[in-house]
Amino acid sequence: DMIVCELKSIKKHPNADRLSLCEVTSGEESYNVVCGAGNLYEGMKTVFAPNGTFIPGKMFKLEKKSIRGVEGDGMLCSEEELCLSENSEGIIDLGDIFEVGKSYGSYLEKDYIFEIGLTPNRGDCASVRGIARELAAKLSRKLIKKIFFHEKDCFKSEMVWDLSNLSNKKDCPLIIGREFKIEKNPKSPANFVNKLIQIGVNPNSALVDITNYILFDLGRPLHVFDLDKIEGNLKVRRANNEENFIGLDNKTYNLTDKDLVIADDKKIVSLAGVMGSTNSCVDANTKKVFLEVAYFDPDLISNTGRRHNIITDARYRFERGVDKNGLYEGLSYATEMITNFCN
Repeated sequence: DMIVCELKSIKKHPNADRLSLCEVTSGEESYNVVCGAGNLYEGMKTVFAPNGTFIPGKMFKLEKKSIRGVEGDGMLCSEEELCLSENSEGIIDLGDIFEVGKSYGSYLEKDYIFEIGLTPNRGDCASVRGIARELAAKLSRKLIKKIFFHEKDCFKSEMVWDLSNLSNKKDCPLIIGREFKIEKNPKSPANFVNKLIQIGVNPNSALVDITNYILFDLGRPLHVFDLDKIEGNLKVRRANNEENFIGLDNKTYNLTDKDLVIADDKKIVSLAGVMGSTNSCVDANTKKVFLEVAYFDPDLISNTGRRHNIITDARYRFERGVDKNGLYEGLSYATEMITNFCN
């Protein structure tokens, strides 16, 4: 029911300083709208919802009513009100490709969200890939394979893993690292961000979004460190009793030798398989990145998570057992995205 419209005129509301009276047109009809957005201009193409339209982002049906003594024919919509993003700063500013009078919905690709409840034994289905693989088997269909990027112009990483303090190899039988030198850690592309928002993941920066995306797409947990915040080499080891760890949730946890951690020469930088730390996280100024892809003992991760009452998407997958054979696949997938998004 949303219509592409054009703003013909904008006047000040007689009874409210922050409201405007807008005349909009669909090409054939004109409408009067009361609007509080600050980004209005004459000739602007935007989205008009007539009275009687359901507004999905606010969960209400638009009804004709008086706003400070003036009745309107509908409303002009923000991206948040249409569930396109969390942006509610102003109304949608459409480009030249949008034709006045056409349905706004005709420009949007149809999309579907399937909510799937997994039983605890089906960790192999905790991803888009896992669900697709299951359906391919049940429906006798061929699973579409991803073609992964194979990197060129590699250089030897300055950071190396130090596993000399790992007394039980079963704790971490396989771990990979890759170093990146990037120009920037920008916001992710809009279509990438929208996919994360649709499944309830808050967008962050490109580097963090990439790890979250691959977590849900392949079921492969990843972690990125800012190398400029790392002192010395990275070690995988058991924590010392009473050793402290500050998580990304800004809470301090007292650890024991039952907890597996990743640490540098001076501090713990990650509670392995559960949560990273604020002291080594990437940010807008990150220029050197170290990507970690690992397989950790599921029982060890499960016990750590329960002991400290930390529930994360990474823990959920590690404690159910991730695919050991998928480490290099996750590494290649992340490499392609990081080089594309972060130069």
